[in-house]
Amino acid sequence: MVKATTTLPREEVYQYCEEIFYREPREPDYATEIVRAMLVADTPRVSDIARHMQGTFRGGEKMVERFLQFSDPKESLQMLFDDDAEFVIGDVVEVPRPQAKHTAYVGKLKDGQTRGYDLLMLGTPYRGRTLPFHFVSYSSATLGEAGGSRNGEHMRVIEEVEWLIGDRPIVLDQEFSYGRLVEYLNARGLSFVIRLNTANAPRITAEAEERATAVSLQLSPGESRELRNVWYQGAERIHLAGVHEHGRREPLWVMSNVEEPERALQLYRERMKVEQQFRHLKTLLNMDKLMNKRQDYMEKLIAMLCIAYTIGLVIGEHLRDWLHRQSGKKMGPLLWAICAPQTAATHS
Repeated sequence: MVKATTTLPREEVYQYCEEIFYREPREPDYATEIVRAMLVADTPRVSDIARHMQGTFRGGEKMVERFLQFSDPKESLQMLFDDDAEFVIGDVVEVPRPQAKHTAYVGKLKDGQTRGYDLLMLGTPYRGRTLPFHFVSYSSATLGEAGGSRNGEHMRVIEEVEWLIGDRPIVLDQEFSYGRLVEYLNARGLSFVIRLNTANAPRITAEAEERATAVSLQLSPGESRELRNVWYQGAERIHLAGVHEHGRREPLWVMSNVEEPERALQLYRERMKVEQQFRHLKTLLNMDKLMNKRQDYMEKLIAMLCIAYTIGLVIGEHLRDWLHRQSGKKMGPLLWAICAPQTAATHS
């Protein structure tokens, strides 16, 4: 089994950590050890990380504890934002924690039964994958205590990094298809592409008048259509682009304030190619194994997991490019050994 310690040399990991962690002199060294151990352990759980660090188990635990006290990996995660990205992706990842019955920030997931919390993550596309650069965590428990709402968290995660996003469209799935968010994005001058939730029978009209006639969103198989300057729920001016592809049960509609509706549809299709990568963080590096009583420490470890994942992925892609140039062959299993050690192929 190829391990991260053999495929991720410390010097190369340190070069990335030195750029990401620079506020304290010891940050890059601590971060390097933690990143390498995370990729070997396949988990952000502190006890598992400590077992794969140099020195004693207790020494590894103390290093992680000290690092979490003086460092802010969540802020450092923003250093991974890709300035060349064409768009930003937002998605919600559910993290089940069925055994965490006495952890304050753990509530109930959407099914109303399973204990856990949500991570609302933002990322940029990279070679068919998504690189996370920011997130917020919340649950039914934290929202109930603070008197907040999921919709409010959707706006908070965007507002916190609005300065990074700039004029790039934020591409979201139909879970975000509601009037208050559209109003918020329009008011702040942010570009967006959101899949329309047609199951909720959204009201689209040619005028903003209360009694205006609704526009039909029905499409025949093979048909596509654009609707410019229409009104969503009679309140927000938007553009719509729809297509009913052969073999699909229903048409795909996206709403946006992007100048060309067809471009908005293309951006959403690009999102569909890479959106699963957020969920891969949960499975490939066992995010749901994270055990921490404090929400702020949990978020710091999740941020470190995202950083470790990104460093492993970028180094793996560079190595694959090098091997491709050397031999003309794809690397295959070795890349996945770097990015997800539990899927590594066995080499003789």
